[in-house]
Amino acid sequence: MSTIHVLNTTTHDNTTHDTTTHALPSTMLSSMPHSPPRKPRATVACGSCRFRKVKCSGVRNPARDDCVDDDGRVGPACTQCAHLGLTCAFAPPIAKRRAGTRGARVQQLKQAAPPTTRYPELRSRSPTETTVDTTLRDCCRSPPSPSSPCSPSPPGHLPYSASFFLSLVADYEQVVYPVNPIITPAEIRDAVAAMHAADDDAALVYSFAAITMIFIQTGRTHTLGPAGSPIRPVAVPTPTPTPTQTGTLPASPALMSDLMQRGLLAHRASETALSTCATLGDLRATVKRIMTCVFLEMSMISTRLFDRGFVMLREAIALLQTLKLPSSTPAYEIARCQRLYWECFLHERYLYIVSGRRPSVLPPLLSGRPRADPTIPAHVDAGFGRLIDLFCVLDDTFLQYWTEDTEGNGDDGDDGDSGAAPLCPWRATPPPMTAAWVERKQAELDAEEQKDEARSTAATLSELQHVDIFITRLWLRTLVWQLALARGLLRSAPPTTAHEGLSLHFPADRLSAQLRGLVGRLESAASIATHGSGILTKLFEITTTIADVLLLGDAGRPGRDRLDDLVFLVRFLFRFDKLRPDERA
Repeated sequence: MSTIHVLNTTTHDNTTHDTTTHALPSTMLSSMPHSPPRKPRATVACGSCRFRKVKCSGVRNPARDDCVDDDGRVGPACTQCAHLGLTCAFAPPIAKRRAGTRGARVQQLKQAAPPTTRYPELRSRSPTETTVDTTLRDCCRSPPSPSSPCSPSPPGHLPYSASFFLSLVADYEQVVYPVNPIITPAEIRDAVAAMHAADDDAALVYSFAAITMIFIQTGRTHTLGPAGSPIRPVAVPTPTPTPTQTGTLPASPALMSDLMQRGLLAHRASETALSTCATLGDLRATVKRIMTCVFLEMSMISTRLFDRGFVMLREAIALLQTLKLPSSTPAYEIARCQRLYWECFLHERYLYIVSGRRPSVLPPLLSGRPRADPTIPAHVDAGFGRLIDLFCVLDDTFLQYWTEDTEGNGDDGDDGDSGAAPLCPWRATPPPMTAAWVERKQAELDAEEQKDEARSTAATLSELQHVDIFITRLWLRTLVWQLALARGLLRSAPPTTAHEGLSLHFPADRLSAQLRGLVGRLESAASIATHGSGILTKLFEITTTIADVLLLGDAGRPGRDRLDDLVFLVRFLFRFDKLRPDERA
């Protein structure tokens, strides 16, 4: 019996294993049934069968001509679709997978990623926002970052143009630089040119733009008519328009908030960009970074974000205290750093008064006023020095007395955030206040007033500087008078040898007349309206104090005169639309 040798070969993973030969009888092979050839399985199911999750024959039924081919032509349907009367459509065949190329996916991701912006969109559109605010953002804002899907960018959004920032430099030089003489207008222009390459410059530019627009924001003031006549509103024009790529851009809370947020983002980015290696490098303290913090603090305080402003001011002070000046530093740079120290000193003392319960860590500079600096205008140097002399009246004892008053009255400050008093372990108990201390403080302010008259520097100062210094001095007199009133040191008829600041009617007799004299000398109320919220806060404190005293009555003055003073002050204060509704009430 012959045998047939069958080669049994098993292949796995393209590897042929050992083969063996089996001998089978030929009669057995002839008796085995022959099965029909196996039909190849359909590689692709039609769309209907795939949706129903049933087996597709893959063979089109010639009885029906409603199957759509890959190229769009109509042909016969498959068996299942022909039986049920369904539309049959086959998807295009899957292309054969090609061999991968090294780095192809990385290159594909790089080509598909959209370009990112240095400072992504910070505000999202809200249905409660006004049309004006929406238009402002549509004119100015940059496209959003792809990593922030919650803030899509409308197609009308554009980045801030360089011309927008450069148009603010003239206003900065007129209303901001004289009372903050650290960063010159030329340095601002240089920062605008470099802001797209350096985070420090971008942070400075955004913060400078925010505080400048807060100072010059368009508001309305009112003309004073005769007694009893209605107040006529008139527009106070912005000193310089602020055009962007799309035209003139008015100031608005949305725009100023966006500038502050961009400044904060750039400031934080400049800090993280310093650490490019594995180890954390030294802290870099520069005048530019310190003034960025100061500008942001001023903007936040103007929008009543006292806690945020306090934190930014503390950061500026911390950077100032770590600032290192080499022995080869030129004299003008030393003078600028001294002005920077006094700048932080003034802001810290003012913030302590208006918000309360926050310690003051900067003492007066031992060297006194900053050195003379011929690189800055003479009137700027003179006006800034007079502000320093005035704020030195707010010594540590003064601040301790003020803290006692705010705590005793249950006043939680002007924060408007949570109303909860922070922990204050730094407060020391001052000695009891005496009438001699009140007289000494009023005498210090008298001396400053006499120095101003003796120097006759009012003509050399700008009207904005003169208004700021004058109202600041009246504000300090009001604070001293309030401290004396809270402790019962005032008298309706003090002795003739005592200072008039101990009189109960001192604000009505002296401060009211001085304030009316100042208003009469002003060429325009815009000198006060363009000073930001700080001068209005002082003016409101003075006016309300005078009004309270006028209501007490005074036998020494006719009632008609006192009523005229009261009406004049109230009408004068209501001329400013920047006054908050709660202050108007």
